[in-house]
Order: sequence, then C-alpha cells, then structure tokens
Amino acid sequence: MSRVALAALVTFAAAAFADWGPPKKLPDNVNSPFKDFGVCVSADGNEIYFSSTREGGVFNPDIYHSRRQGSGWTPAQKVPGGINTNLHEGEPCLSWDGRRLYFPRGDYSTGDLDIYVAERSGGGWGKPYKIPGKVNKEGYWEDNPAVSGDGSTLYFVGRRWPGNQAPSNIWYSKWTGSAWGAPVYLSDINTEYGESDPAPSYDGGYLYFTSLRKRHKMYRAENVGGSWRNITPLNANVNKPNGFAFDPSLTADGKYLFFTWFPYERPNLPDIYVSRWCEPAVTPTSLGRVKALFN
Repeated sequence: MSRVALAALVTFAAAAFADWGPPKKLPDNVNSPFKDFGVCVSADGNEIYFSSTREGGVFNPDIYHSRRQGSGWTPAQKVPGGINTNLHEGEPCLSWDGRRLYFPRGDYSTGDLDIYVAERSGGGWGKPYKIPGKVNKEGYWEDNPAVSGDGSTLYFVGRRWPGNQAPSNIWYSKWTGSAWGAPVYLSDINTEYGESDPAPSYDGGYLYFTSLRKRHKMYRAENVGGSWRNITPLNANVNKPNGFAFDPSLTADGKYLFFTWFPYERPNLPDIYVSRWCEPAVTPTSLGRVKALFN
C-alpha cells in the first residue's frame, strides 16, 4: 500500500470510529439537589446558561449561569437584569455571538409560554421582550429556542400546535431583517412520537434533537443539500440504557456536547453533563477493522 493510500486510510480510520466519549457530570456548585436542565453553552465553551427549580419551585424554574474557571466552574448564580420572574423561565439559548439570550416565559399552569429575548448591555442583560414576528401564538406553548450559526434561523418547539403530528414537534422560522417569519414545520425530523430540544451545530451541518420514536433518546441529523437526512441516535455513552438524555447544546468547534440526563429512578431530578468528541488513536486493530471494510 502506498504512503498516500495509507495516510488516507489512517484519516478515515480516525473519523470512522470517532464518537462521543463518556459524559462527566458538572460539579455540585452548578448542579443542585433540585431539577437542573435546559443547558446552553457559549460558542467557546466557557459559559453556560440553564434552568433550575432550586428557588422557583417545580413549575417556575429560573435561569442560572456559570463560567469556566480553571478546570472547574464558578458557582451557579441566578441571571440578573429582569430575566427571571415569578413565571416559568426555561431552556435558554445563547446566540453564537453571545449577544442575545433567548428563552421561553409564561404561565406553566395554563400552557401559554412565549419566546423572549434579552440583549447584552454592558456587563449584564437588558430588559427581555417577546421576539418580534410570527413565532409566538396566543394561547399556545413555544419553547426550546435555538439559533443557527449565522443567526438567520430560529428553531423551536411548538407544543400542541395545529399541524403537529405529536403533542411536541420542531418548527423553524427565518429572520426577515426586522422580525421572525412564518413558522415552518420541520417535516424531515418530526414524527408522530414527538420531537423537541433542537440544537444546530455552528456550521449548520448537523441538527441534534430529542425524540420519543425509539424510547427517549437524543438523535443527530445531517444536512444533505438543505434537507435533514441520516438520522441516527447518539451512542450509549450519551443515551444510557438506564435513563433519559435530552437538551443537547454544542460548542462552536463541535468538540463538546452539554446535555441533561436523569436515571429512571430519579425522573424528576435531572442534572447537567458534558461529553467530549473523541477521535481515538489509530491502532493496528482499528486500522485492520477499516481495511476489512474494503475487502
């Protein structure tokens, strides 16, 4: 085998067996004995925002944040600036440029939640306001906002929306220059089982999401010519057989996946985890496995 062919085979071998590594639970100064979920990580991986019921009660979580500090994280603090109220604030999304924070707010008991956005102002956040345009529907529930890398597309979940196949499905809206346009049903992804928690990669090549189609799992779809194809569940490191994984969020380089997980025996007390994308060293064994693919 020529050196060029061997180099190509080595590269393919590394890519073929790359996958998400064993997740690590974030420390107790981030997680709590209460419900911690809906994590969103900044593009550089140095800041996270998430929801927690540690003070707001089961149905009225608040949004918290923490920053990376050395090998750990700073103690989680409630986000100031009018972000939190006595209503439900959950599943925040930080725009890739870090300038906007999207989140749902509303009365959980009535199922009427709308998506809000706050803009960075100095060292904090300005007053939140409902996103302009056609996404929010009176009397309905919109949540799980997620913005594409170029800021042109807003993915979100419409719960009990007309047009859904299931109680929860994923929709998206395009930015028109001044407002969010008419929502479009994400037919490539949605099923009658229910989908939620959309999380696009920064380059737009992948969309991570949660689905009930085969037990509660996280999936990844590939952008192929503008359509979402090759939908596959994440590996068993993330989709552990003894619990639920949901709320994915990626760093811009795609090397870290933050998500929420809880074991079946503690269904109401999820915690936040992080997994690293692993590209294993090419060994004679793995190289042999790749060679076998071509024989």
